[in-house]
Amino acid sequence: NINDSKVEVLRDIRHQNFIGDSHTIPIFYAMREVTKNLSLNLFVGAKMWHLKELSSQIESCIFSQNQNKTTFWISFGEIDCRINEGIISYSAKSNQSIYQIADNTLLEFEILINSIFKFISHSTNFNIISLPDEYSIKNPIPSSNLFPHMNSEINSLRSILIKYININLKLLCNKYGCNFINYPISKIDFCDDKIHLSLNYWRNLLLEGSLNMFL
Repeated sequence: NINDSKVEVLRDIRHQNFIGDSHTIPIFYAMREVTKNLSLNLFVGAKMWHLKELSSQIESCIFSQNQNKTTFWISFGEIDCRINEGIISYSAKSNQSIYQIADNTLLEFEILINSIFKFISHSTNFNIISLPDEYSIKNPIPSSNLFPHMNSEINSLRSILIKYININLKLLCNKYGCNFINYPISKIDFCDDKIHLSLNYWRNLLLEGSLNMFL
């Protein structure tokens, strides 16, 4: 159960905007379930390297909402949750290093942040959700079309890549005053698809009050 003071904190919050890829969906529905009176907006379908295409929609949200009670949750999740679609597979196809691709992706994110920060007040919250460092350890890929004989090596590379992205993403968050959202996980925290963190995982974080400071 959630105590009365935490309920009041949740009820007092208004505009919450969820932007990014499919990793945004579980936290959106958990927030809608737990916080009954919120104004929630979901912008889904854009992987991190496509987020800049949503900048006009983000700006529209900012102008239409009370900035004193506006929060953005931006997902940095699908970077390598699927081995055949992420940075590692693109690296194999393009002959670019994973670090070069990661750096370019982070640069695109910084460009997005720069483009929208000029429209917001200091009271607007930006929360960046990333894959936990232990994601690939708790969620190893059993097989891969691109790398059928290299699963252990690929999972190790995924782990290195996620940690590299998180280190640099945290630096960007510190630079621009964004909140870096990254909590430990266990094997039971995944959806049945073994890719996304579950609604129950986010629900528990909300009910225990762990996310209240970011709302």
